[in-house]
Amino acid sequence: MIGVAIVLGLFVWGLVGASTSAYVLRTPETGVFEGFVAAVWAAWPFFHQGRVQRYNFLHPVPRRYKIPLKQAFAKVRQLISEKSYNFGDKWHVATADTQQRRITASLKFTEEESRGFDGTNIGNIQHRTQRVQRLLELDVQFKEEPNDNTVVQFDFVPKVEGVAFHACDSIIVAA
Repeated sequence: MIGVAIVLGLFVWGLVGASTSAYVLRTPETGVFEGFVAAVWAAWPFFHQGRVQRYNFLHPVPRRYKIPLKQAFAKVRQLISEKSYNFGDKWHVATADTQQRRITASLKFTEEESRGFDGTNIGNIQHRTQRVQRLLELDVQFKEEPNDNTVVQFDFVPKVEGVAFHACDSIIVAA
């Protein structure tokens, strides 16, 4: 969505800016501000929709399971403890409180991120990579309902070093 917003905004900016300078103001090199205002106005719904989709991705809709709270809590705690990613990176469970009905965990790992190409003094081109850290925090909340039903709510908070702000999305999808 954000890419669509940027492309649409640039198109509207050029179209409105050129139209304003040619047909309304009739002076060259004008219409830039008017084009910018029109671009922001046209792109805003797409930026907003992208933010809403990102929020819904990080905070999915709670799910209802037909099992008692203690069983659901134990099962989620076991799944978090046993799940591993990459080359053995595992969740670190900071809190598993049955009284508050909450589990908090974090997953910290490093990845290599491409930083582009560099030329050397002898004419060679080298690909640069950099090691960056990723941190994904998980908050699981449980709510007990009548007839042995349990509602489970997952909330993710990614913290990413570098430019790839969607780097933890593959882990969230797998969770």
